[in-house]
Amino acid sequence: MARIESSTHSTALGDIEIRTAEGTDGEAWLQLMRATARETEFLTREAHEILNTAEEFALRLTKALAAPHDLFLIAYAEAQPVAHATLIGSPLTRFAHEAVLGIAVRTPYWGHGVGGRLTRSLLDWADERKLVRVALEVAANNARAIGMYERLGFELEGTLRARRKNADVYVDNLAFARIRLPG
Repeated sequence: MARIESSTHSTALGDIEIRTAEGTDGEAWLQLMRATARETEFLTREAHEILNTAEEFALRLTKALAAPHDLFLIAYAEAQPVAHATLIGSPLTRFAHEAVLGIAVRTPYWGHGVGGRLTRSLLDWADERKLVRVALEVAANNARAIGMYERLGFELEGTLRARRKNADVYVDNLAFARIRLPG
């Protein structure tokens, strides 16, 4: 089962609990997806494109618990969801050594270490499973996230030109990966 031990971290905004997301977090996950999509242009979807229901998220989170290659984390502050992070792996033999990282943090919590703590939790889990490659894409204009990824050992692999469109502006995505070869 894909789980981590729950942890609590102090920030200037109060305590943040980070734990494995479960089916009962379906509504919170949906609220968080919609809120972060409204707050920032750095995510994949806009708020009106999140068509899933809380029940669909609950089912996805329940399935993730049973999948040994996926990990879904959620962070709460004062019983409110403030961030989530995922590692999505593959059951395929040729790709079982890697996972793709995704993260979203409510903007009031930017700069308070929440994203870094979530990402480190995912990376610790990946290291325990001896994953060789953790990959991600990030908008080229998201300097704060790029700095965090670089501090955590991710290296730039390439530029995906005009990968996203924010209003009338085309923005590149940067492909990053953290590689941990065995031996």
